[in-house]
Amino acid sequence: MKKYIAYWVGKCSLKALLSLVLFSVVLLWYMLSDGRNSYCWYSLMEPGLLPEEASPIGPLYLPFEDVYAFYREQKTTQVQANIDDWRRRMCLPKKYEAGIRELIYESDRSTLKQLKTALRSKSMSLPYALKGNAFARHLRRQGCSETVDYLLYALDCEPYVVATDAWEEGQATEIMQDLIEEGKEAFAKCSSDYLRLRYLYQLMRLAHYMGSSKQALQLYDTLMPFILLPETTVKYDDGREDYSIMYFWVQELRAGALQAVGQRAEAARLFAFVFLHRPERRASCYASFKLLNDQEWNRALSLCEDDDERATLYALRAQHPDSRALEEMQAIYELGARPDYLEVLLLKEIKELERSLMAKFYPYQRKIRPGRFASLRVHPDLMSYLIDLRAFAHQVYASGHAPHPELWQIAEAYLFLLAGDYAEAQKVLKEVRGKIPEGPLADQLSVLEVFAEITSFEAGTLPQDVQARKALLSEMEISAYNLLVGNKWLNDNPNDAQRTALRAYLMDRMARLYRSLEHPGLEFRCLYPRDFFLKLNPQEKIVEDLNQVLDELEVLKLKPDSTGGEGLRFPFRSALTLDNQGGSLKPMLADLQGVRMLQQLNLSAAITYLNEVPPFLRDEFGTGIPFRLPWEEVFRDTANLTVEDSSIIFNRYEFAQELHSLRYKIEAM
Repeated sequence: MKKYIAYWVGKCSLKALLSLVLFSVVLLWYMLSDGRNSYCWYSLMEPGLLPEEASPIGPLYLPFEDVYAFYREQKTTQVQANIDDWRRRMCLPKKYEAGIRELIYESDRSTLKQLKTALRSKSMSLPYALKGNAFARHLRRQGCSETVDYLLYALDCEPYVVATDAWEEGQATEIMQDLIEEGKEAFAKCSSDYLRLRYLYQLMRLAHYMGSSKQALQLYDTLMPFILLPETTVKYDDGREDYSIMYFWVQELRAGALQAVGQRAEAARLFAFVFLHRPERRASCYASFKLLNDQEWNRALSLCEDDDERATLYALRAQHPDSRALEEMQAIYELGARPDYLEVLLLKEIKELERSLMAKFYPYQRKIRPGRFASLRVHPDLMSYLIDLRAFAHQVYASGHAPHPELWQIAEAYLFLLAGDYAEAQKVLKEVRGKIPEGPLADQLSVLEVFAEITSFEAGTLPQDVQARKALLSEMEISAYNLLVGNKWLNDNPNDAQRTALRAYLMDRMARLYRSLEHPGLEFRCLYPRDFFLKLNPQEKIVEDLNQVLDELEVLKLKPDSTGGEGLRFPFRSALTLDNQGGSLKPMLADLQGVRMLQQLNLSAAITYLNEVPPFLRDEFGTGIPFRLPWEEVFRDTANLTVEDSSIIFNRYEFAQELHSLRYKIEAM
């Protein structure tokens, strides 16, 4: 016996063993997670609906997986903002941007030292690397040696104001402290308030990356009084003047330091202040905002200097994943400030409601796919909250003060749909259709109209009269089929996620309809349209229902017009009864029934079913070598085994016949 076991183990491939181990690990993970990671839902509201002026506030509704991409974009925006600040401060046209970028972000220390030498001596030419740099020529003409000194200092600081290696942290801290002392001396010698502000920014950055928040605050308190802020303003291209971006960046560093020492209310107010004024810093302010209790919130609110800051504070509080943002939205609306925040928060709340309401739309999936909704948190007052949000959307739209009223009206219609009030939703959709020109809002409206049509496919709307019931069901199937194969938004929608969601929603909705009509086979094919799943799960009720549907469809085709069958078509279920190659499911169903009979050793019934499979298709459903193979070959890897005698290869029909023949011979003995 040991010999045979050793032989079997030796024949097992390493690949098979690894596959078994991997399968066990995945199965164990799924059991421990209880299916929580498999939750999914449909989202039909497109974030691109936001107007351009609201787009920088994107972090308020970004899902976690998109935050990193947003941070990468913000880094690019921050570089451009810094270049613009230098250009505007020196009143230079946009053609200088390339030179500023090259000098600040691409020049090395040697090049900057040569530039400094060239500034001191007019007989010296510009370094070769800066021969064509218009910004460098401008600095030389104006004799801006202090600017070059600052750029050299900033270049020295740059390696230490990024995430450092823990092994080098001690040595780096000493160098950073020396740089702080050097920067304080340079600050004292500098005559430009604008450059002093930039020195303060570099000093506080060094203290921040040293982890010395108290030193950062001390630097601010000590040095900020020596900077005349009116002398640091920059002139924008539209003629207005404002503080340099460095002032806001310094305030953000100050906010981070205050938060680190426990002054969260003061920090929150400063984060809101920077978020309000500087688009390139909104992502980091959004991520850093933190308040722990009502006392801190009330203090932060009292520190705000105007309604715009208060509205920003409300908007940042509303971004918490578990928040009900309606209260904050109402507060912002009452302040009459920052309506762009309201639009972002509206879409955020709709996305949260979409996530929560999917279980209500598709309760049958709890039985078919257990665990899929295990992580869903449905609040008992969810529908009440939805109604309140819808009423608020109507209030904002009706006030006439919304900058984009059509967005609020579309949201109101969608909230009606989510609540199940399809009649009211249709009224609002029809009303807003004539007001919207071509564009993203019009596209979103079309998607919601398709969504409303799909949602109307419901068994509860079918009449009791048999003929009327069949007629209306036929109309539903024709509409569903036309949507599936011909509707633009389900087939040619440029938004892949939206197109996929609509198609899946249609299939789920039809599955629910067929479930209520007691058609488990059609329901299964809606949920799992690939033939593989039918072969994997050949439940008797599913196979029998599909056979019954095929027979009914055949009768409808043969029925003469005089019987009253004219005009009744069921194209959706007809499509469900086709295999993935476009042929009828009849042969596959016959094969599945034949296999079930073989498992029960009912050979006569198995032969009857398998005989319904056309001869030219029988081999496609599988062949094997059940007889005349030496027993030890059972344990051999037969993937590359060449069988010379084709007479020992059987398909299922031949196998059933052979078994039946052998049984007959045995019984006759």
